[in-house]
Amino acid sequence: MNVLVVDDHAPFRARARRMLELAGHRVVGEAATPDEALEQSARLAPEVVLLDVQLGDADGLAILDALSRSSPAPRVVLLSSREAQDYGSRLDGIAAAGFIHKPDLSAGSFAAALQDPRRLRVIVADDSTLIREGIGKALAARGLEVVAEAGDGEELLRAVAADEPDAVVADIRMPPTGTDEGLRAAAALAERAPAVGVLILSDHLEPTFATRLLEQGTPGRGYLLKESIVDLDRFADAVTRVAAGESVIDPAIVHHVIGVLRASDPLAELTPREREILRLMAEGRSNAGIATELVISPRTVETHVSRLFGKLGLADRPDDHRRVLAVLAYLRS
Repeated sequence: MNVLVVDDHAPFRARARRMLELAGHRVVGEAATPDEALEQSARLAPEVVLLDVQLGDADGLAILDALSRSSPAPRVVLLSSREAQDYGSRLDGIAAAGFIHKPDLSAGSFAAALQDPRRLRVIVADDSTLIREGIGKALAARGLEVVAEAGDGEELLRAVAADEPDAVVADIRMPPTGTDEGLRAAAALAERAPAVGVLILSDHLEPTFATRLLEQGTPGRGYLLKESIVDLDRFADAVTRVAAGESVIDPAIVHHVIGVLRASDPLAELTPREREILRLMAEGRSNAGIATELVISPRTVETHVSRLFGKLGLADRPDDHRRVLAVLAYLRS
């Protein structure tokens, strides 16, 4: 789905772009003023306009009215830092496809506002029925569809073969041995269904397990600690990211690695800023996400990333995923 993002805050536009692109949509443009919004909508003909109601001194509802009279008219999803009820009767009868409270913007809320039938399909694997059902309800509430559940690694592989999903969420320890069945299943899926993203959940902080997962060389792999899943929106976002081919590593593991870095490690030549960017890469952040976090431009991030790739000896080869290789160097150190 082609989307135009209209908001006068650049960091929010970057966040919205990242969320939409990870959910499989295409952001065709961004605008910060009413004139830009109307010009880009006329020129780019987006299917959907994500429009902030509080656009500086402008009235977003007036922009909505102008967009609704254009041809072809895009579907408009309104955004606001205020709740919908705060607008009273002003929203009655408007031509918007939906309304989203800005702090609640996610792939699920966007799909729900548009009543989009396309939903990310997920299989959940854990030997605890309670945990499986809890994860399933949390993901379903955020616009993802749990198509199957499994209680062990073999059942998971059969479920994926029967109905290949976009992503798998799996406990690392499942029957029969209760050791590393999740990692073994991820390795098997790398051979049988490499397009399926895999997010591994663990009770223990084990950097070596995260390294093993990434060493499989397959895009779309993630490793999170169960205790860190307190923000369910971020958890659903992690599932979306591995489905989109990104790597996601629990921040607790990254912080642990920082604490044990040695002077002889391969990262010794990196500057403090380059280490900071590599840390954010290890957490699964995109260049746009890093720019927003550090309050620097995306071009500056690209420059730092290019330099750290060079210092780590990671040449640009078509068969290598340099971001994953850089994270592996980080974890190994």
